[in-house]
Amino acid sequence: MKKLLIIGLAVSTIAFVNCKKTTTESSIKSDQIAMNDVSSLDVDKELDAIMAVIKSETECFFSRDYDCWKKNWVTEDHVALTWNVDDGTFEANIGWDAISKSTLKHFKEHPLGGVPS
Repeated sequence: MKKLLIIGLAVSTIAFVNCKKTTTESSIKSDQIAMNDVSSLDVDKELDAIMAVIKSETECFFSRDYDCWKKNWVTEDHVALTWNVDDGTFEANIGWDAISKSTLKHFKEHPLGGVPS
């Protein structure tokens, strides 16, 4: 079960932590050009950066350090957190307010860290 929770956290982190909204036409155009030109992309460097975020978010979560954990998230309305439930289903929180509230509740209910038995 602990592995499933960590995998769920990792997938959520990868999928949503670095999502950013672009608000102007020029920034959208720049993003599209950058997305199309991957010749200068250092895949190993990007992978290392992604893995560092996943590791940090997971360590902060299990040590119940909210401020540290929060630093690994984009705190906006478009982010989502999903996790596996014991019965094989999953649940989700959409938007930073919901994620923050449920995580603070989880930290309060399970202060010692780890996955409750």
